[in-house]
Amino acid sequence: MNKKHVSHSMAKSFTSTLVGIAIDKGLLEGIDERLCKYYDEWDCDDEDDLRSKITIRHAMTLTSGTRPPTMP
Repeated sequence: MNKKHVSHSMAKSFTSTLVGIAIDKGLLEGIDERLCKYYDEWDCDDEDDLRSKITIRHAMTLTSGTRPPTMP
């Protein structure tokens, strides 16, 4: 039987656990590390490339990181 299940929160929890393990093992500096370090096509030195601002924290919280948060 093939059934699809929505697992967004479960996947985020699993990924967050793996990120924590990677930090503990020294494979990542922390969740504020920029993702551009891991993508050759994203230039960390190009301030005009908004992708250079995206951090692991942004990916884990599903926020873009490309603009400041809005005030309520």
